[in-house]
Amino acid sequence: MNTVAIIDYGMGNLHSARKAVEHVAPDCTVLVTDDATKIREADRVILPGVGAIRDCMAEMHRLGVVELVKEVSQDRPFLGICVGMQALMASSYYNRAEEEAIKQNFEEKAEELCLVKTDVPQAWPAWSQLAYRTETSLKAVMAQELGLNADNLPDTLRLMVCGAQSGQRAMELAQYLDDVEIIAVDESLANVAKGTRMAQELNMDNIVFWPWSIAQRFVLDGHRVHWVEVGRLPSPAMTDLSLAKLVNSASVAGAVVHMHTAMAEQTAGDKQIRQLIKEHKLQPTRTSLRQLRRMILAERQDSVWAELLQEDDFYSLGGCRDRWFRPQDADQLQNLLAMVSNEVDWKLVKARDEDGHSLATAPVQRQIQAEALGSEVQSLMGQNLSVYFQRRR
Repeated sequence: MNTVAIIDYGMGNLHSARKAVEHVAPDCTVLVTDDATKIREADRVILPGVGAIRDCMAEMHRLGVVELVKEVSQDRPFLGICVGMQALMASSYYNRAEEEAIKQNFEEKAEELCLVKTDVPQAWPAWSQLAYRTETSLKAVMAQELGLNADNLPDTLRLMVCGAQSGQRAMELAQYLDDVEIIAVDESLANVAKGTRMAQELNMDNIVFWPWSIAQRFVLDGHRVHWVEVGRLPSPAMTDLSLAKLVNSASVAGAVVHMHTAMAEQTAGDKQIRQLIKEHKLQPTRTSLRQLRRMILAERQDSVWAELLQEDDFYSLGGCRDRWFRPQDADQLQNLLAMVSNEVDWKLVKARDEDGHSLATAPVQRQIQAEALGSEVQSLMGQNLSVYFQRRR
């Protein structure tokens, strides 16, 4: 006998869903349940939903059924009803109006007005919850992990996240560091809007999200920061931005700059797609992105696409748009490394490899200086090291 489980997570008209199934399939056993074992044992599963996707996802996360839904939706007939269907997607546009209102505060919104509605960039990466970490302070991190003296620092430290994307990492820092105010900066106005909305929903008052233009004005007005976290690098489209100059101007004496010496999104497939875009002068429209993805999927056996097909970004139009039409600018990274190679102004205080193992700083410092002198033999570009520098003066 077939069993149909209707997931009860506090959202949706459960009674109507049950009656509808009993009417069309009188021989089935219909269960309305939140029991994970019964749901896994069911032959068919229904996820109902009424209301806003934000509230729906909040309840699913609170009750811990997100992974269960992902699991049972893959291996048996599964029906999502209304918001329950939206919950299966990578992201939702349900809160688009609120984010559009946030975008109106920035000059960059004018660029979007020239685009077809379906081609307006969306926030990426998609996320719905923050990772939990034990609360601590930035001063404790500086003292315990980097061995720096934090005694004379002010009570509240200002931390700038450059290339914050859609804001998850920046908001996690704002959540578990109890002595910071955070400026999260990104090239994508959609990311700025999403980060702002999510911070408001979580009642976080120690973080702001800005486009690069506002961050540049902030620094020009004489404001300084105590820590710079370099995330996704600006794209070549940011012709009026020098990240190295911004970081150098923003950092007070004793400030820490944390960055990585390699860039993501550099697979052989990415490089080939960018070459196609350049040759055919393609624009970042929904149509172009879909055509490029279909071409890759049709040729998935070709080894050039193997690494790209393993990337989560590939399976989102937003991720593909960023990788191919707004790639990270290698010159920005080279200029940053050249800036910190000046031992008069900067000191390497810690270096880790991609497995998290600490490295001796002296050899890494020599490599960085060689990088600044143009030596490709000792180049750090491509070595995914995590490096921390402190400003000497």
